[in-house]
Amino acid sequence: MNPTDLQSHSILIAQSKLPMIVLPANASFDQQLAAASLNLALTQAQKKPSLCAVKKIANPTIPGLDLLNTKLGSGHLLVSFEYEPQAVDKVSYHLDEEQKKFYLTIKPQKGEKPLNKDLVEFEYVGADADLIILFGVAQLENLEQLYLGYEDLYQSANIISVVEGAPSYQCNHIDSSTVSSACEVVYQLLTQANVELDSDVATNLLAGIQYQTNNFTNYMADANTFEAVASLLRLGARRKAGGFEKVAEKIGEKEVVVGEKEGNQKQLGATMLGGDNVNQAGVSTQLFGGEDQVDVGARTTSTGGQVDLNDNKQQSTTKQKTDQTDLLRPSGLRR
Repeated sequence: MNPTDLQSHSILIAQSKLPMIVLPANASFDQQLAAASLNLALTQAQKKPSLCAVKKIANPTIPGLDLLNTKLGSGHLLVSFEYEPQAVDKVSYHLDEEQKKFYLTIKPQKGEKPLNKDLVEFEYVGADADLIILFGVAQLENLEQLYLGYEDLYQSANIISVVEGAPSYQCNHIDSSTVSSACEVVYQLLTQANVELDSDVATNLLAGIQYQTNNFTNYMADANTFEAVASLLRLGARRKAGGFEKVAEKIGEKEVVVGEKEGNQKQLGATMLGGDNVNQAGVSTQLFGGEDQVDVGARTTSTGGQVDLNDNKQQSTTKQKTDQTDLLRPSGLRR
C-alpha cells in the first residue's frame, strides 16, 4: 500500500470532531492495539472520540483499551413509561431560566387519571458521530447492538473501514491485506492528519506492527513499514524485548493465536473474546522493554477443550504436533 492512498481518509480524520472507533467481537491483537492507539491520539488532539466493541476485551497490557465500551453511546436522556392512550392528551415543556430547571408536562384527557409517576423510567441512550472507523468489520450486521437500532447513524456519518477484502456496505475502504498491519495503517492516518503521537501511542503501534509481521519477518513488511518503525522509535516507542512468537493451537473446531515466549522472559499476547472461545496470554504490569522480565504464562479455554500452556509436558506435546515449517513461514503464506 502506498501511503498517499490514505490522503482522503486522513482528511476525514483531521476534520472530524466526534469520531467513533468500533471493534468486532473477534478483534485481533493488532486491531486492539490500533483502535486503542487511535482513540488515545484523537483524545490528545482535543477531539471527542469514543471506543466501542461488540464484546468487552480484557487486556490490561494495552494502554487505552480500558476506555472501551460495549454500548454505542449515552448522548441522549430517554424518558419512558407505560401508559393508556387516554392518559396522554398533550405533552409540553417549560424552561425556568431563574431556577435553571426543565419541566416536562404530560396532560391527560379530561376526566382521566394522570400517568403513574412511579412507572417513569430514565436511561441514557444514543450516540453522535461524524466519523465511524471500523476495524475488521465485513458486515455491519456483525456489530449486533452497536449497529442494530442505530442504522441511521451509520448512514449519516462518514465511514472508514480497515478490513481485508471489500466490505458489504458503502465506506471509505482500506484493504488490510495490502499492508503489514492495522497499526501501520493507523500510524499513516494519524501522521498525515498531523496528529501528534506520544510514547504510549507509539509503543502500541510498534507492538502491533512487530506482532503482526512476526517480528518484521513477514514479506508484507516493506520499506514503508520500516520507515514507520523508525519514526515510532524516535517518538519514544518501547520495543518488545525478545520479540513475539505465534503458536497456533486448534481447540475443538476453533483456531486461536497465542503470543508465547519461552525461557525467563515475559510474555505478550492477545486477549480475545469471541463466541465461546477465550484466549488470554501474557498479562504483565510491564509490557515492553526493561530488564525485569517474567513469564506470567498463558491459558487458552474453549468449549472444545482446554490447554494449559504453563504445563511443560503439555507444551512439549503441543510443539511435537506443530508443523515447524508453519511456525517459520511468514504469516500470510499458506501451504
